[in-house]
Amino acid sequence: MSGTSSRQQASRRVTQRKAVAAFAAAALTFGLAGCVPEPGLTPPLVDTVTIDVPDSMLHSGDEADIDGAVLPGDDALPFAFGGSLTAPGEGGIPTVWVSDDGEDWEAVTVAEIDGSFTGTLAGDASLTALGGQVWHDGLTRSRLWASENRTTWTEVDLPQRFADKNRITAIAVTDGRVIVLGPDRDGTVSGVVITGDEITEIEPPQPEEGELLGIAHVVAHDDHAILIANPAAEGDNGAAVSYVSDDGGLTWGDTATPIGGTDDRVRGAVWTGGRYVLTGAGVNDDNRYGAAAWSSADGTSWTVETVPPSSENHDSGSLSSDWLGAPGTNKGIVSSLGGNDNSSESSVYTRSADGVWTFRSQTSANPASGMSGASVPRDAASVIGIIEARGSLRSGIFSIGRGWTDTVSVASTVDPSYISSIDEHPDGIRLTLARSRFTITDGGWKNTSELSAASFDGDRTVEDDPVETEGMAGLSSVVRATSDGEELVLGSEFLDGSLSILIRGQHKASGSDEWVPVTGFPTEGAIGFHAAAKVGGLWVATGDARASAITGQARHANIWTSPNGVAWTSAGPFGGEDLQSQAYETCALPNGDPIAVGHAETKIGEYRAVAWSPAANGMWQRLNLGELDDSYGWFDGCASNDDGVIVSAKTGGRDVLLFTDDGIDWKTVFTATRGSSISSPVAVDGGFVASGGWARGNASRPVVWVSADGAEWTPLAVPSTHAGATGIVTASGDDLLVSMSARTGHPLLAIRDIADVIAAATRR
Repeated sequence: MSGTSSRQQASRRVTQRKAVAAFAAAALTFGLAGCVPEPGLTPPLVDTVTIDVPDSMLHSGDEADIDGAVLPGDDALPFAFGGSLTAPGEGGIPTVWVSDDGEDWEAVTVAEIDGSFTGTLAGDASLTALGGQVWHDGLTRSRLWASENRTTWTEVDLPQRFADKNRITAIAVTDGRVIVLGPDRDGTVSGVVITGDEITEIEPPQPEEGELLGIAHVVAHDDHAILIANPAAEGDNGAAVSYVSDDGGLTWGDTATPIGGTDDRVRGAVWTGGRYVLTGAGVNDDNRYGAAAWSSADGTSWTVETVPPSSENHDSGSLSSDWLGAPGTNKGIVSSLGGNDNSSESSVYTRSADGVWTFRSQTSANPASGMSGASVPRDAASVIGIIEARGSLRSGIFSIGRGWTDTVSVASTVDPSYISSIDEHPDGIRLTLARSRFTITDGGWKNTSELSAASFDGDRTVEDDPVETEGMAGLSSVVRATSDGEELVLGSEFLDGSLSILIRGQHKASGSDEWVPVTGFPTEGAIGFHAAAKVGGLWVATGDARASAITGQARHANIWTSPNGVAWTSAGPFGGEDLQSQAYETCALPNGDPIAVGHAETKIGEYRAVAWSPAANGMWQRLNLGELDDSYGWFDGCASNDDGVIVSAKTGGRDVLLFTDDGIDWKTVFTATRGSSISSPVAVDGGFVASGGWARGNASRPVVWVSADGAEWTPLAVPSTHAGATGIVTASGDDLLVSMSARTGHPLLAIRDIADVIAAATRR
């Protein structure tokens, strides 16, 4: 049984090279300085027009988002899990699902709120707590509710300073006491301990100077508690460590005890009544993640436990990564639902009271690959499983002798279509829409995208037939490019009954009405492109390639070139064995040489920004980037002008814009504040715009960044039901089109007379 996947998606970036080149020139002339409101103030809300979109772009059902443990039930308490439930077009409501038998579940609304909630559930026989964040009108506040019976809830009045500043990410409950921890916008962690009516603000352990604590989990019993964290410098990945408290979380020791290897990952923690047990993933001898567990009596030293592989792993063997999801515990027994990135099923595991892990069963097929889930032993012979995938939520029961049985769909929605590109056509603005399709096949599964097109008439969009560009129907992703009247379309086709994803494409010469099929691409393997462009008379397509469509195959950067847009030649190979790399986009240096940007792994999970340029023999080689070679991050786009190349990147945990005129020396010209994002600046009437999100303190909003000269940038908030970021921004006549995910807000908005809006914003 072999799972297969096609994940090459058409780039969401609208490539407007002349516009972005103008931005680059402005940035180099003036230098970039982020202009943002004073702390605590949200950006002004810009006037927008809601554009009617096809129903396929909207959520069709309630969407569930859960976090934390599945709590065991007994004669006095129901089983429970919690999070939020979101109706189409509405904010998330704090919700706890309860059941007397683990089969039929009832959704209990914890509180009616204004805004949108996300959070996590924790509890024991004495008390249950649901805590998280409520985002409303651009401001976020932490909120916490408690219950003694899991059906009636009372809000806990958190200290204002903590509630306004910190985001609850970890909760532990023991003997009626609640430990609540979370970081502020700058990553500094604070917490409170709640015992009855007494609330005490606490200071968690302090990491080394220059590091953020990176809190992950907290778990407690009696007066003892442990905190699992990944301390590291901003933007780096830290190894999992534990800290200990001997007074119920009021004070913490600063000794950080390593849990596993440097790259091991912890997904959850429980107290069994005798030991702390952690579950997650550890790096194996094949440089892949494998299901892993650790245990400790007191959090000061950890024992690696033996977790057997699933007996139904796919025949791709070491190509797959496995992990254990968050654990649940009941009367000393631990359960966990495992995931495999090449499997459509989850794996049911149990750990006996004496510490022996056993693989029990596979679940039925999920609506996505690589799903684990949450679970709890119902009794010594059965396990309750809760699986969330793509907003849908279902429960099932594993029983010894019966295996896995699906019980009920708790919440169900369908992934909406999203805007993958916006292009100008002779007959007006056209949108390419994409919708994920996950299909169970005889050989495993397929993950593809179904493409369709929509036309925009200034006030609404109308979905048309599937993309029919001369021989291009049926593709799962499409990249388009134009240059001086030439048109190029390259798409990925997932062949039925095979493990191949092949390139199909067409080129139309300037002044011609005839589409000519492209040639030269391989007839086996899995290949996909992120972008295509004509640079210095040479067509260049950038993306990634794998040996086959089996998930887990390493993706390697993939660059192809063509002198005429029809006949194509590989500019590689770009190896790396098990380490991944990708090429995103190509631009021209001042001397005319092309440069491609992307990223590469230095070890599993550790990425570095990478650039390539052609050698004398036509093959492309990796450039020496100096200090950037030592910094965690990646490049994701670029634009050129006569002075050099401006590159959008993520480095040091921040969105940045960098400049180079030779591909060797790089200068940072803009750095977004922590939590903010900015990408893909383009020119419009009156200046420049860019997509992204703005955040500072307890304020955050999806925004459109605007600038009159490319030097000073102002964020303008757009209406939304959730926090997040805008997607594509592009001009449509005098107006601006703004896309975002249906989860964040309405998928398509228009800002009328964008030149006037920019002028007004920059006069403030």
